[in-house]
Amino acid sequence: MQEKLLAGIDFGTSNSLLSVATKIKEIKPVPIYNDKAVIPTTLFFWENGSFYGEKAVQSYLKGEEGRFMRG
Repeated sequence: MQEKLLAGIDFGTSNSLLSVATKIKEIKPVPIYNDKAVIPTTLFFWENGSFYGEKAVQSYLKGEEGRFMRG
């Protein structure tokens, strides 16, 4: 029988976090980007793609062509 995986997403206005529940009922954050579990709630997109989190912030700060959105 396969175990069920329970996950939760906190999509906050400043930061976001993904966590999973373990067998022993602990809640553990999941690293999403560069081993960080908490990332900025940001999106940077342009005609051919998009970035999220810290990479979105860096693209915006570099003055790259595109649109920046923050939660």
